[in-house]
Amino acid sequence: IGPGVTLVKPGDHVVLYWRKGAGIESACPKYTRGDEVIGGGRVTTFSEHAIVSENRLTVIDESIPHEIAALMGCAVTTGLGVVFNDAQLKPGQSIGVIGCGGVGLCVIMGAKLAGSRAIFIYDRLYEKKQLAKKITPEITDDIIPDGVDIIVDTTGDPDLIAQAYHLVAPGGKVIMVGQPKRGEALVLPDIAGDFKGKTLMDSEGGGTSPNEDIPRYLRLYRNGLLNLAGLITHRFPLDKVNDALDVVRSGIAGRVILEMH
Repeated sequence: IGPGVTLVKPGDHVVLYWRKGAGIESACPKYTRGDEVIGGGRVTTFSEHAIVSENRLTVIDESIPHEIAALMGCAVTTGLGVVFNDAQLKPGQSIGVIGCGGVGLCVIMGAKLAGSRAIFIYDRLYEKKQLAKKITPEITDDIIPDGVDIIVDTTGDPDLIAQAYHLVAPGGKVIMVGQPKRGEALVLPDIAGDFKGKTLMDSEGGGTSPNEDIPRYLRLYRNGLLNLAGLITHRFPLDKVNDALDVVRSGIAGRVILEMH
């Protein structure tokens, strides 16, 4: 713990997060490998030890299982933040989710918590659709009809985003979570036919405020309102990290846990 740090102390259990929280914004660390200097970011991954800025740490109750805490580092907070912060989904509204990976599954859980009247999903992989149904049985797969109040895209596919903009209800929102590749263009055909008060917006991590949102979501988990354990489909030891990445690339995984001990 460095000088001026007041929000964390030795022995605390914490979640590392990439968005700014409260506390000191320190310079990024630099590591060495032989004579080579390796620049570290605000939060590094696949690391047993790390130097982290205070404002990238959120203290949590030490009773929270480590693998549940790890999910707070991105997918859960992004997915729930999209629903509560970006979409501001109201009870009784409908939502469509394109892509049912880790973030998409969390959007679905958030929509259920928010009281959505209908949750529609699309994913090209049968395994992902089955996992989504297991977590939230009320969903309907492969059918996102005209007039959905909110559509969330997690794929970054410009063609799917354009379709979502056409399908969303007048006055509704399309929220882009997945990022298109650099250099790709988003084309909205016959845009004049969609002048109906629609909003197309991107999401930066669901607008998450780590120090406020992470403890709140963990309270929901402890109260049995978030099935976070159901997101975990695979576990690997750290020395099998390449096998873990292959599973992620295959598209069949929910969340993959690396066990550091």
